Amino acid sequence: MYLGYKIGETTVRNILTENGYDPEPDLTVGTTWKQFLSSHWNVLAACDFFSIELLVRGKLVRCFVLFAIKLSTRKLELLGIKPQPDGRWMAQIAWNMANEEGFLAGQRFFIHDNLATLLPCRPPKIKAGTDATVCPC
Repeated sequence: MYLGYKIGETTVRNILTENGYDPEPDLTVGTTWKQFLSSHWNVLAACDFFSIELLVRGKLVRCFVLFAIKLSTRKLELLGIKPQPDGRWMAQIAWNMANEEGFLAGQRFFIHDNLATLLPCRPPKIKAGTDATVCPC
């Protein structure tokens, strides 16, 4: 950000040091996925799909099951079962999860895979204070 002031590198270094920040952090050392999970365990929730075959009127029908898990307690919640999930259905599920008594109450991070084919739009925050994070898989 440019504010119209010229500040020397030494001044920036001194301000960072005085406030407890390393002016030259080691960028080769990063947080691993395991470290992130363990340090945020109590505020993490995740969801995913799996498919099942149901016998309906003598025919096998493939249905998709959406579930969520609170990682700290390993509490699972069945969010819905549908033969062909679509954006409207996913929007309703997101609304149900994000309300005050929903599954995301008290959760800061929500991890999911790339559901872009099902969501009409993927907002950066599914609920105020909850960051939706796409799983790196």
